[in-house]
Amino acid sequence: AASDVYKRQGHGGSDRVADGYLVPNYIRDAADVLGLAHDPVVLVGHSLGGLVALGLAAASPGYVRAVVLL
Repeated sequence: AASDVYKRQGHGGSDRVADGYLVPNYIRDAADVLGLAHDPVVLVGHSLGGLVALGLAAASPGYVRAVVLL
């Protein structure tokens, strides 16, 4: 099994964004990454990442096999 880590905007040395750090923006960005997957994925999220994982699963249920909240 493969795993990838997605770092949201404003973390990990990324540039600042003009449209703000809003949960819908994080979900949109994560959906862009999820679109690269070949099979349904297991999302793991902690704190705000958990909120993004839940939003992503609700918005794209066909791409998500499971959600793990920490």
